[in-house]
Amino acid sequence: MNFEEAISAHQKWKTRLRGQIDGTGKETLDPRMVSKDDQCDLGKWIHGEGQTQMGAKPEFQEVKATHAHFHRTAGEVVAKAKAGDKAGASASLDGPFFEASSKCVQAIMKCKKACP
Repeated sequence: MNFEEAISAHQKWKTRLRGQIDGTGKETLDPRMVSKDDQCDLGKWIHGEGQTQMGAKPEFQEVKATHAHFHRTAGEVVAKAKAGDKAGASASLDGPFFEASSKCVQAIMKCKKACP
């Protein structure tokens, strides 16, 4: 797993979500798919090879939990944006999503240190 790429990809979500809110985004995001934590490269690793290699490590369990929460909060932002609730989507982006993103990135960095 390339943890630096995983961090970068997850940090880019804020821009992607902002584009959904303000209408400048070039992609169509489905809140149900965004909410799934097994669709991105990190999620595929978590639910596959990572679970096999590191499943018992607390650092892995932390990244697994924070990553799932990250995707749920991202999905909530997309759902609000799609429903036309731009103020609610912005508040979710700047509040719960920002917090979930920070915790996820911190957990990825811890997992990287613990990875064999």
